[in-house]
Amino acid sequence: MAVAALIVEFVFQILGLVPHHRSAEVVETSVTFNYMIVLNIIFVAIVAFLLVRSFRIGGPRMLAHISCHSSNLMKNEVMSTSS
Repeated sequence: MAVAALIVEFVFQILGLVPHHRSAEVVETSVTFNYMIVLNIIFVAIVAFLLVRSFRIGGPRMLAHISCHSSNLMKNEVMSTSS
């Protein structure tokens, strides 16, 4: 990939497509309080609420039961199709 980048750079230089004067400026960035931060905070609060609720009502046990039940179904299905 690095070789491809060098080839592209050399082709651009040969064709004269690389500018000689570069006017790029480095701008200092800062953390701002905008709508994205508000949305992220709301999303984190919703996820935290759902996780706490899931653990309180026994979510991991339910998932383990579903997993065990689905693996038993798959075993039964494999056994019925192989006979």
